[in-house]
Amino acid sequence: MQQPPNPFQGDANNPFSDSGIPSDPVFQRMDDEMPAPIPIERTDIQPQLKKLYLALIAVGLTIGLIVSIGVLRVIDHFGLSDVPAANPPAQVD
Repeated sequence: MQQPPNPFQGDANNPFSDSGIPSDPVFQRMDDEMPAPIPIERTDIQPQLKKLYLALIAVGLTIGLIVSIGVLRVIDHFGLSDVPAANPPAQVD
């Protein structure tokens, strides 16, 4: 039994060219128009990401503080934090 070609080995652009399968024009066009990757050094991005991370943490804490103060004011406004009376008022018929 013949093993299929391994596309991850070899120097050929089309791994199936040895098997008699005609080369795919999409596959060839992909190889021709592929731009060269731009090397990005980790040290260039890391300080920017750290600043962004700290800014997002600060914004989240600020929004959380504002929302929690607002919730406390609403609870106090509607009297939901008051201690209930020991003797409920009598109902008038």
